[in-house]
Amino acid sequence: MLEDLTTHDLSLTDIDKILSTNLFTIGDETFTIGTLIVLSALMLIGHFVSIFVARGTKKLLEQTAFPRAKCIVVSKVVHFTTWFFALTVSLSVVGVEISALFAAGAAFAVVLGFALQHLAQNFVSGVILLLEGRIRRGDIIEYDSRIVQVQTIGLRSTLARTFDEDELIIPNKELADKAVHNRSLSDTLVRVQTQVSVAYGVDPDNVSSVLKSAVEKHEFSLKSRDPLVNLIEFADSGLLYEVSMWTKRPSKRYRDRGLLNTLIYKALRDAQIEIPYPHLQLNIANVDRLEKNALNPSENQHSKGISQRDYDSPCSSPFSVNRTEASA
Repeated sequence: MLEDLTTHDLSLTDIDKILSTNLFTIGDETFTIGTLIVLSALMLIGHFVSIFVARGTKKLLEQTAFPRAKCIVVSKVVHFTTWFFALTVSLSVVGVEISALFAAGAAFAVVLGFALQHLAQNFVSGVILLLEGRIRRGDIIEYDSRIVQVQTIGLRSTLARTFDEDELIIPNKELADKAVHNRSLSDTLVRVQTQVSVAYGVDPDNVSSVLKSAVEKHEFSLKSRDPLVNLIEFADSGLLYEVSMWTKRPSKRYRDRGLLNTLIYKALRDAQIEIPYPHLQLNIANVDRLEKNALNPSENQHSKGISQRDYDSPCSSPFSVNRTEASA
């Protein structure tokens, strides 16, 4: 019985020696195996507590009129704040002096801060975007000369989808620092416009009437907004018109423009209004000379005393090219 007790005491002593083994020292604080075990257990408890508090905060805010995006931001901030508080309390429980630890790790924190500055900027920008609500999920924005639709806004980056069904990952710092055209911020109203040219000599009032009737046949054109038809230029080919209408389908803008072009073409065709297009017309000034030079160019040059330079000169060429306009 005494031998078993002695063996038991020795095993406890060995365990105590193992737990008291020094691992490393930061400043005046020495970390042992036992210290790390206790710290890990406390941090694990703090982690679950922070998750519980964050979820409770989110559910509480969702029951009010608080926006969902802001609920997510607040819950994440609460989670990280609670986790940092749990870390501070855990270090104090194991006997670590927080001020001394921070002072010893100040140099490491500076280096780490420089290394993670871009990550921190994106994180802060993500919080700002979610809190302000200027860019939301489902919005149609113009970024880097591309029209995309916002899918999700994370704390580090934003996921968007182009009209080509490509997924685009945008750092939040880019959206927060640069000018972003949000086409659906206050509403989803967008203007769809196109241009068409008609031949000279056509009555402008008749053209405007035909173009407006074509817009009115568009199934997605808003009836509350009158279409706009403007004569914007006297072009080389003809009279250039700009046609505009409004829809509430920002993600279908290019599709609606294609349908508008089709309706305009059919309307002009039915009204027998010509759509001009440029072409080249070749005029032959002297057919006999051309045939003679083609049969024996060298003999004609020597007989008439024409030099190669004169022969190649544009002024002596029997051809003339005129750019004219034809009508479809």
